[in-house]
Formats: sequence, structure tokens, C-alpha cells
Amino acid sequence: MKKLVKKAVNGFNATVFAYGQTSSGKTHTMRGHTEEAGVIPLAVADLFEEISSVPVFGNKTNTSIEEKTSP
Repeated sequence: MKKLVKKAVNGFNATVFAYGQTSSGKTHTMRGHTEEAGVIPLAVADLFEEISSVPVFGNKTNTSIEEKTSP
């Protein structure tokens, strides 16, 4: 995922496509579960990591991800 995210940040198109039979685990693969992150959470984490390392107007940006937990 890191390579796709990096290319997307640099202006290239990137697509992750889940294709398969009903009940084959596409949603599970994309979303993951509490013990293991799926494609989407990993891509978002990579995106924030990539954004935070790109200098903007000569300054480095600070980004953070706040995880929301249920009560």
C-alpha cells in the first residue's frame, strides 16, 4: 500500500479493487478487524505518514490521527 499511497500523493491515479464471490471476505480484507487492520485503515495511516513528511512552503507539517473509541 505504501507505494500506491506515495504515487497518489505525487499525482498519479491509484485504485485498489476488491473482486470476488459473495461471502469470500472482500469487506473483511478492506476493513479488517480489531486485531488486524485491513487495507483501508493501513492506506489511511500511510497517507497521513506521507503527508506529514512532505514539506509545505518550506515547513514540515504536523498531522495526527485521533482514534475514536466506543464508550
